[in-house]
Amino acid sequence: MNLSLHQAARILQAHWFPSGTVHPDLLDHLKDADFHSHPADIGVALALEALIEATQPQPHLNDTEGNQQMALSFQQLREANDQRQQEWPGNEKADVAFRAIEVAGECGEVAEAVKKHLRAMRGIEGSTGLIDDVAVEIADAVISLDLLAAELAIDLSEAVTRKFNLTSDKYGMTTRLPEARNATGGSA
Repeated sequence: MNLSLHQAARILQAHWFPSGTVHPDLLDHLKDADFHSHPADIGVALALEALIEATQPQPHLNDTEGNQQMALSFQQLREANDQRQQEWPGNEKADVAFRAIEVAGECGEVAEAVKKHLRAMRGIEGSTGLIDDVAVEIADAVISLDLLAAELAIDLSEAVTRKFNLTSDKYGMTTRLPEARNATGGSA
């Protein structure tokens, strides 16, 4: 099956973004591309899925011992990234350019993991990978996007919510992410 990226994006929208939409710039880029010849775009789409999913309110999850825990939020990720970067040797030398290159590299690794996973699923000769490998690389991409956003003083939760809702408005869709509320109960 030779699926176009536009068709793949629509499938992502229907199945992986049930309450949202794919970024319109991504859709414009994907319209005429061939799904099989652009694995990097698949990686970007998967990374976008992970980012949008991270903004959704999550129910309590059970860990391996059956204890309830909350799903990760952008705020928790930022706090952990900030703390770990204080420990990271040489972190003081990482600037916006470094972080942007880091994001590009991580998205490339997502694409590579997807390619290897597709090889395994389709019986194509070459090195193969598992869906867990894709998940690890998507996690790296999300972490590096947060590090870039932190370097630029961007709150990912606010930015993703704002862009998601602007896209819904642009295309006449009713699905929106809840906007953050400030201490007085109004929108931030």
